[in-house]
Amino acid sequence: MENTLENVRRNNLREFIKQRFQSLSDFARQFGTNKSNISTLLNGSRGFTDFTANKIEVTFALPQGYLSNEEHNEFVLIDFINAKFYEDMKYLVVSTPEKNIRLPLEIIDGLNLNAKNTNLLVTYMNDDLMNPTIKKNEMIFVDYSQKKVEDGMIYLIEVNSFYRVRRLYNKKDSVSVHIDNPSEKVNYVVNTIPLSDIDIIGKLVGSFKTF
Repeated sequence: MENTLENVRRNNLREFIKQRFQSLSDFARQFGTNKSNISTLLNGSRGFTDFTANKIEVTFALPQGYLSNEEHNEFVLIDFINAKFYEDMKYLVVSTPEKNIRLPLEIIDGLNLNAKNTNLLVTYMNDDLMNPTIKKNEMIFVDYSQKKVEDGMIYLIEVNSFYRVRRLYNKKDSVSVHIDNPSEKVNYVVNTIPLSDIDIIGKLVGSFKTF
């Protein structure tokens, strides 16, 4: 059965690429993939999921839902800020490539920030230990200017060369690391880590389900 929503997304993406990029390869390069992957997305060989649509919209500072909208006016790329982007944090920190993306201000307005700033890092949740607060593969937004631990808040941390998203509590010269997933807490050992052995990357200020 034909998926009308996916076809709308394909048509909108084709038009966006035609208007904004020199070629399909140019779009693929800026999106961080190859031409073949984009071709299979556009010709229907691969599903055009909500996750993929959201990722494209955030990467190119398009309004949320832009690719799924059958009727929209020509979009002018203006109100955005730059952010760091980590494609995948499942692996060692040293092998995780960093690039820059442009975030539309409508997303920034929905984040838990005192003021708009450019100290944002965007990545994807790499496990389900914070579920249901944050689900696996959910896009998360981290303010890397907020490194001071506030009890009970969620942070992106680096321990033993791996990224983790965890809830932290202050201890004397250390932090206590917790998870939210109730089904995993029985087997999860709460870690108390010396401050010298942990790198606080930044405070979680939002996730894609917020918007």
